[in-house]
Amino acid sequence: MKLTLPALSIALVSIAACAAHATDPGPSSPLASSPATKPASPADPAPAHPAEAPAASTTSEEPEPPAQPAIPFRTLPPAVVLKSMKPSTTKVRACYDAGYKEDPSIAGEVKIRFVVDEDGKVTESGDGGSTVPAEGVIQCVAKVVENVRFPKPEAGGSAIGIYSVHFGD
Repeated sequence: MKLTLPALSIALVSIAACAAHATDPGPSSPLASSPATKPASPADPAPAHPAEAPAASTTSEEPEPPAQPAIPFRTLPPAVVLKSMKPSTTKVRACYDAGYKEDPSIAGEVKIRFVVDEDGKVTESGDGGSTVPAEGVIQCVAKVVENVRFPKPEAGGSAIGIYSVHFGD
């Protein structure tokens, strides 16, 4: 009886942009606490109902810092990712083969999101929304991506990319 492995197909997706936002202070943050109130003085009229009393702020309270500006991230074009990953197709296939030995019904997409620095070296990688139910296969493909040298981003600085591969199906 001859065993055949499902076909391997490759697809690429780019992320449009990523922005850093100012973080919302947590409940323990001094910025998250309610402003200090001062006792009512004879010059301050008493509110009709205590719940309607406006909170007075003290002059020693720090103002909230301005929101951080969005930091644009460059993306690696899908064609660049595909061309850079092509020499590693055999290694990616080996990741699938190892998972297939454990579970012959394995199928789905492995999607790895990664960041390259100004020299094209991968500095971060991780699961970008994979559907393959085998964590070992996902981690294996991520390690392959980490060892690929990508071209320097055209606009300089860091860039993000997505490598996506479909197994089975």
